[in-house]
Amino acid sequence: MSLQYTPFITTTAALEPCTMASHALPWAEVLSLRDQGALTPGCQYWVTDYARGTPGLSLIGMRALTESTMGPEATVLTAHSTTPWQGSYDLTSNRLTALRDDRGNAASGAVGDEVDAFPWGDSRYTECVVAGARWYADQGTAGAYHRVSVRDGALLDTRNCTASFYEVQITSQAQCLLSSVQGGQFTAVEVTTNARVVLTGQLSPRVEHTVISAGAMLTATSNGQLTVQYSTLGEQSSVSVRTGALLLRSSSLQGQSLLSHTGTGTLTLQGMSLLGRGRCASDTSGAALLYYSTVGGQGEVVLSGSSSPRLYYSSVQDLARVQLLDSSPRLYYSHYGSYGSVLHIRADLAHYGVQVMSGGILRATDCSLRPLAYSQVADRSALTITGMTTGQVYYAVLSGSSQQQYGNTSALQVTTSAGFILRAGDYSVSGCYGLGPHAQTLTANNTGKARDSFTSSFI
Repeated sequence: MSLQYTPFITTTAALEPCTMASHALPWAEVLSLRDQGALTPGCQYWVTDYARGTPGLSLIGMRALTESTMGPEATVLTAHSTTPWQGSYDLTSNRLTALRDDRGNAASGAVGDEVDAFPWGDSRYTECVVAGARWYADQGTAGAYHRVSVRDGALLDTRNCTASFYEVQITSQAQCLLSSVQGGQFTAVEVTTNARVVLTGQLSPRVEHTVISAGAMLTATSNGQLTVQYSTLGEQSSVSVRTGALLLRSSSLQGQSLLSHTGTGTLTLQGMSLLGRGRCASDTSGAALLYYSTVGGQGEVVLSGSSSPRLYYSSVQDLARVQLLDSSPRLYYSHYGSYGSVLHIRADLAHYGVQVMSGGILRATDCSLRPLAYSQVADRSALTITGMTTGQVYYAVLSGSSQQQYGNTSALQVTTSAGFILRAGDYSVSGCYGLGPHAQTLTANNTGKARDSFTSSFI
């Protein structure tokens, strides 16, 4: 791949070693000759005591243009290679400002320490470029970044390598690009202030103990699984995953942050907390699982396109909302309260051990009810299921001015006491408590429509 950059000199051939001993001098003596206007035009001068940073002890060769001027081009001999390297040298500050080795690596920049810091002589780096706060890593096999700061619009591009990041800060509109790599690990990374991290073509990258906030963005496009755990998304930040699977574990979405998942992979939210209007939106043909999680503080989860979304041991509360817009949703041992709401659309709803409490709302539209079992609706809460044809209700409890409505209409009948309403369908009710006076209207509502059965229930 051809790299374009301007600071490097590419046309100068290596200087030939100077045979005059007087022209191979320490830096201070070469500088003195220049300042005194005592250089010999056209002659080569070698600085013999250069020893800054990672180039190590080196010989720096230059050609005098006039009695008081050195050419900007330099030949560099290091212990890392027997081949001369090309670069630029500032005699006044005794600093290499640009250098290119025989493996295609190059470094330059206005800051002045880019050459000193580059890992020269490390065979893992090939075709890597650091130029003006830009780092391009091409064709390498591995890279480890520890306590690195990428900021102020800078770019870190680690292409075609397995990269690991530890205690790295990416901030102030900076970008970190990882493409076509076989893996990737982010640990204790901070991505803030409109910074951007892009992962493409990766095999199961992992993000751990990381904070993404202040409008920052993490985007992953991969056939593997992106794992995000023990991390925080906040302050209008976003994570976007396309095509691959996504596992979020023991992390939080808050501050109007957004998690977006599309494609064919499985979405798994485990031990998650969605608060402060945090939002998770998934449109995937894979499975969607939410368990041991909390959706609150006006947070929202929208699952569409997946097969049989599942909610296990989770809580929806404080004006939060969960929408399951997929086929065959299942709810197990979850809690909906404090005006939290759950909306199910499509077929074959089933829930076991569910509590709808403290003004919570559980609403299902255009679905068939598979068992409502071992569940409770209480404390001014509502359970509404409409448009279904068959259903089973057993070992359920209604109390505290709650409502349960079943039927083929979306109209909600308000009751002042516990209510249980069945309409237009075949229902089997057993082992239930607190069905309320509206159960007495069952026959009238279903005249000529269907048959119903009550067993061992208290009305």
